[in-house]
Formats: sequence, C-alpha cells, structure tokens
Amino acid sequence: MVDMHIHTNNSDGQYSTIEIVEMIKNIGIELFSITDHDNINSYAELEKIQLPEKIKYIPGIEFSSINGIYNCHILGYNIDYKNIDLIRECEIIKQRRRKKIQIIINYLKDNKNIYFTNEQIEALLNKKGTTGRYDLCRILMERGYGKKQEVYEKYLSNIPGVKTHRSSAEEVIKVIKEANGISILAHPKEIEEDYNIEIENIIEDFIEKGINGIEAYNSIHTLKDVKRYLLLAKKYNLLITGGSDFHGISHPERSLGTTTKEKIKINSSNLKLY
Repeated sequence: MVDMHIHTNNSDGQYSTIEIVEMIKNIGIELFSITDHDNINSYAELEKIQLPEKIKYIPGIEFSSINGIYNCHILGYNIDYKNIDLIRECEIIKQRRRKKIQIIINYLKDNKNIYFTNEQIEALLNKKGTTGRYDLCRILMERGYGKKQEVYEKYLSNIPGVKTHRSSAEEVIKVIKEANGISILAHPKEIEEDYNIEIENIIEDFIEKGINGIEAYNSIHTLKDVKRYLLLAKKYNLLITGGSDFHGISHPERSLGTTTKEKIKINSSNLKLY
C-alpha cells in the first residue's frame, strides 16, 4: 500500500511525525511521503525514527504556489531536504505568512473591534506548523462570530494590504529541481472547482513552467476524475502520484492509506514516479 500525500503537525496536520509513523505501521503502508506545507521539518524527525525494513519513504513537500491567476499547490518529491535553496524558500514563505497574519490581526482590531491577547498573537506567530487564516477563523468561530464560511467572508476576506504568501509556480518548480526533486501538480480537482475550469485547458502552461507530473489520486477526486487525469498524464507523458492528503481532524473524510472519494487503496503499480 502507498500513500504519497500526508501532513503532520509541522504544517496543518493533527498528528506528529512519530504518530504518523505508528499509524503507517499499523495500517500496512509500505511506501509513503510526508508532504507538509512549505515545511521539511518532519524529515529531521524521521531520521531519528527506526523504520521497519519493509517500510520506505520518499522525501516530499507541498509548496503553496500561484500560477497567473490560479492558486495551486506544487508537490516536490525525492527532494534533498537539506538543500539550502529549499530551506530558504520555506523560510521566505513562513515570514510572508507571519506578516499576513499580523496585518489581519491589526485590521480586525482597528476596523472590527476584535482583539487578540498578546499570548494568542505570540502563539499564532510562533506556531510549530504553518499559520494561516484558518487559525484566525478557528478562534473567531470559538468566540461565536459565526460558522466557517461566514467568518471568512465577513472578517477574513478583502483586507487591505494583505499580500499572498505564495511563491510563483515557476519559482517553486525551480527550487524543487535545484533540490534534485520532481514537481507534481497537486489535487487538480481543487483548481477546477475553485476556478470553474478543466485542468486540461491550462496544463500546458504548467508543463512549460517545468512541472513533471500530476497527482491523479487524491481524496477529493472521484474515480471518474482519476480516469481523466490518467489520460492527461499519458497524453503529455507526465509522472503520476497519489495519496490520501491526510490531515486528521480538520479533514475527517480523508483516511490514511486510502485515496479518492471512493476510498480506494493504491500501490506502486498505480503510480509512475520516475
């Protein structure tokens, strides 16, 4: 069994690296990749964990990115996670996230009379994992400002001075390549739903930027979607990856070791990694 898309609490997942490893052992996954958002800290932790001989991993990451008008995620696999350029890119995105959160906190105070304690601000800015609007949304929901969508629309959208924390797809793909990795377009269904397009209509632009493959299998995809993406990969000779995109409690519908909405299990024969 293979799962090439897993998140830990080094980004926005619920579980620690060692907890994920224990789950992997219990489920029977033999090949996996931890792909934390803009973060490779799990691999320093993995170095200290003794894995059974039959369990292997491929170092990975999921970069927040933007290609023209399209927000997207780029997975990097087989990366040298000690590469200086890769580490620097992670730090750049981290600082952008911190600045973005601070601007939103100030906006809420000055325009909405919503205040955060110094302890809350410190916790947000120095969180172990990635910090984002969802952290602020969670706090506001706990305070009774509304449900998720209402909070985002009323308090966390269209804020003056807020710039994206994302790097361009071209920059991210270059960094992954310099770290000896391959670049994969993550969960294309998300792009299709967010922008009401079909990925077939924009894939050539990603290929021109240097993308090597597509994540055909993901927990938000249906088997019908998978079929489309596999045909697309064949047409353009793209690599094929897949995984659960497991986070834990924030996405309870996603199960470690399974993928697609039908929760199928995959093995290495389903993928084309090289």
